[in-house]
Amino acid sequence: MPSIVDSVNTATVILGAHLPSVAVILVIVAAIAALADWLAVSEISPSLRRLELLAKPSVPLALLGAVATAGLLSPPTRAVLIGALAFSCGGDVALMLPDKGGKLFLVGLGSFLVAQVLYAIDLFVLPHGSVGIGLAIVVIVSVWPTSIVIRTVTRTAAELLGPVITYILAITVMATAAVASGITPGATNLTVLVGGIAFMASDTLLAINRFVRPLRHEALLVHSTYHVALFGLTLGILATA
Repeated sequence: MPSIVDSVNTATVILGAHLPSVAVILVIVAAIAALADWLAVSEISPSLRRLELLAKPSVPLALLGAVATAGLLSPPTRAVLIGALAFSCGGDVALMLPDKGGKLFLVGLGSFLVAQVLYAIDLFVLPHGSVGIGLAIVVIVSVWPTSIVIRTVTRTAAELLGPVITYILAITVMATAAVASGITPGATNLTVLVGGIAFMASDTLLAINRFVRPLRHEALLVHSTYHVALFGLTLGILATA
């Protein structure tokens, strides 16, 4: 009977990333942490909510460890991806803590802004197809919900309009790079493509819940799509090595 490590290693090979055992174990840890986080925010039991404080930041940290130990990427590409995951972890911590004054929201937004820039740098270094087609796909997918968020922020939280638009531009660039990488002629990388689109979906849901109207099961929807994004981008970039 194959072990869990063997099964996950097979899955990562299917996704295109040939990882050493230590990195595979860390991917397993990240997956377990993601499942624990989904359980914590699923509203099954209020007593489980504190589990989020440990589980949510453990996902990018474990993936960071997988990248660091995989030894597959060039040192600059590896350093940029590690930085992106580290800033993602910082954003996680800022956004899940109590925030009465809204300052931690800006800290989290800034942390994820840096992460998006770093993801984009690595993605644009990868082989990629038409950036124009990638941008068109991203705009078509995101223009309607994004316009609703911007209109609502303009009316109800004008002081946040600048940071929000700046972040939207950054994640649009990242998603464009991800989609362009995903449609590379002769070297399709659907893992990265799914990761980029999932990140936009997660942040759009978060913004709608915060600025437009409360969403049912918002935390579970945001966290699950976010974790799909982290796994997609990380494994997709590793797969290019």
